[in-house]
Order: sequence, then C-alpha cells, then structure tokens
Amino acid sequence: KSGCPATDLPLLRGGITDSNCVKWQSALPKKLASEKPEYVIIANATQITAKVATPTTSYVNTWSAGFSSFLGKLQAQGLKVIVIGDTPYPGQNSPSCLSVHLKDPSACDVTRTRTPSSTVTKEIALKYGAPFIDPLDWICDGDTCPAVRGGTNVYRDNSHLSVAFTRTLVPALTEALKKVT
Repeated sequence: KSGCPATDLPLLRGGITDSNCVKWQSALPKKLASEKPEYVIIANATQITAKVATPTTSYVNTWSAGFSSFLGKLQAQGLKVIVIGDTPYPGQNSPSCLSVHLKDPSACDVTRTRTPSSTVTKEIALKYGAPFIDPLDWICDGDTCPAVRGGTNVYRDNSHLSVAFTRTLVPALTEALKKVT
C-alpha cells in the first residue's frame, strides 16, 4: 500500500492518524497467511517522512518496535520473509540538481551513508531469521552514490530510484534472491 510501511507504525496524515494505513498494517499478516505465498518480500522506506502518530523521543526506537512487532506477526503466521534494505537518500532533488550541473553531474553525487533506522532494520530482520538483501553496493561506488550511473539518472526525485535505473538492478536483485531462497 503506497505510503504505508510494512510495520506496526501508525502515521499521521494531515494531523490525524491514517486509519487506512493502520487497517492495512493490521490485516496484512493474516491476509498473507491465507494466501500462502512462498515468500514475503519487504522493502520499506525506513526514514519515514510522515510524522508517526505515537509520541516518541526516538524515531529509531519507535521504528524498531514497530518493525519488530510486524515481523513477529508474520513469523507467527509461518511466513518466510525476505527484507530488502533501504536505498540511500540523496537529501536533494537529484533531477533538479542535475539540471543545474549538466556538465558536472558528479556535483550531485552523495556520500554513502545509512540512516540509523536502516541499520536497525537489518538487525531486526536477522534477529527474526529473515534474509537481508542490501542494495547499497548496486547503487554506490565505495563511499559515493552517484546521481548518474551508466548514463542513467539514479533518482527520479529526492528519495525514489528512477524507473530506468531500477531496471538496471534486475539482474543483481534476481541473483540476490536466488541466493536466499
């Protein structure tokens, strides 16, 4: 469901709890169990830009509790889960940056980093026995995540990978999935 993370983490939309998201998050484990998929693959944006509905002093702790709870529910339903790690956040609108730096696209590159919530996602996945696939090596070169790879814009905005670039990742993702299934 677009904009709803696969986690027990209620979000605020327009200042009120997004009840559609909460219903989806609550119903999903049993719905998946009834459909009996061979695997459930989770790929979340871990650094949620919407505000969480639960008062918190630590977003990472709130994310951690919500993701742990959700994986626990999937595990209780006997589902096999694979978690794909988050992609790097460029921190800027990459196409806008590239339009200003036509002759030097490397000016729009970003440093390879992981958000604390992304790091804890991997720890939680492994704790629950879910294989973790990390896409950072497919996107970044060493410590740099280029804005353009192989002549293709990596991002379509300030956080989403472009469709064209995502297509270049199909062989790597296919291979990674074969290794964990």
